[in-house]
Amino acid sequence: NVDAFLSFLRRIKGSVPQIDCMIEAKMKDESLFQLMRDLSEQVDVEIIDGASFYIK
Repeated sequence: NVDAFLSFLRRIKGSVPQIDCMIEAKMKDESLFQLMRDLSEQVDVEIIDGASFYIK
């Protein structure tokens, strides 16, 4: 759920320099691709590469 994930990230933004996350899913590749597509639609998310992003 991208909304819950973003809500968490926005709440902790600025409290730590970086967060590394691992996806636990049956279809990890497709889950990552979908997550990155969903994140790219957010105005406060800057996509760095296919698996990294920055919350502005």
